[in-house]
Amino acid sequence: MPHRELTALLGALGPLAAVVAVLVVGFLQAYLQRQHVRQDLFDKRYTVYAAVDAYLAIVLNNNGQMDEKAVHAFRSETAHAEFLFGGDITEFLDLIFSRSMDLAVITAQIARHVTRSTLSKR
Repeated sequence: MPHRELTALLGALGPLAAVVAVLVVGFLQAYLQRQHVRQDLFDKRYTVYAAVDAYLAIVLNNNGQMDEKAVHAFRSETAHAEFLFGGDITEFLDLIFSRSMDLAVITAQIARHVTRSTLSKR
């Protein structure tokens, strides 16, 4: 008799064990998918970071002079930032761009002023 009861008990617990196993696998799969999405987002976010770093290096190395190729690369590589970051980062990227454009204008004005003053002294 005890053997039959044990077999019946194990038979009754079999579906429960299967449900628990399915739930564990489901939770693990969801966790792994979230980790994968985070990894993908990191790669895409790092691309934006690298674009900002490269752009700022070019702006600083050119003493603020306009480099159209760098501007185009910066704008195209950071265009998708609004989907990866919050509004604060998007505003910061816009601030970087506008300040670099202001710097280019001021640098050009200074260069023209220096050229005029050099020519007038001759």
